[in-house]
Amino acid sequence: MYIALGFGTVFLGGLLIEHANLIRQLGSILIIIFGLIITGVLNFNFLMKNRKIHFKNRPSGFLGSIFIGTAFGAGWTPCNGPIIGAIFAMSATAPNNALILMIVYCLGFAVPFFILSFFVSRTRWMLKYSNVIMKVGGVVMILMGVLLYFDGLTQIIIWLQPFFGDFQGF
Repeated sequence: MYIALGFGTVFLGGLLIEHANLIRQLGSILIIIFGLIITGVLNFNFLMKNRKIHFKNRPSGFLGSIFIGTAFGAGWTPCNGPIIGAIFAMSATAPNNALILMIVYCLGFAVPFFILSFFVSRTRWMLKYSNVIMKVGGVVMILMGVLLYFDGLTQIIIWLQPFFGDFQGF
């Protein structure tokens, strides 16, 4: 799913660059709204419902794994939007790097889940504090949205540049 999206960035590159400021500001407003929803300041019940698809006969084997993995990736796409948007923007300026950027992103997404699968029985303590963790995450989203709206992340990058050099991506 993500690699296919990476190929699509070649076609969307010009559009993203042309409207970068508007896209950044609209995205930041959306992040702030989602942060307010997560913290409980805004309450939209239709957004807080858990929707599941139940299969009578779950697909098995290689093809079933591909189907389930694709559905999982598609379901998580909105959660990863800001990161994928940044990868798309970087890919638009250097289309030859689009595939490698998306592969690195996929590895960064999949490897932590793989490692966590070995320790899932030791993560039960998080259930006790899940409400607090969710509210803190919502506040962080609001702060990041405000920073993004006013282009504060660019200022942070400029401030950190002496420490990390002129890193332009992979």
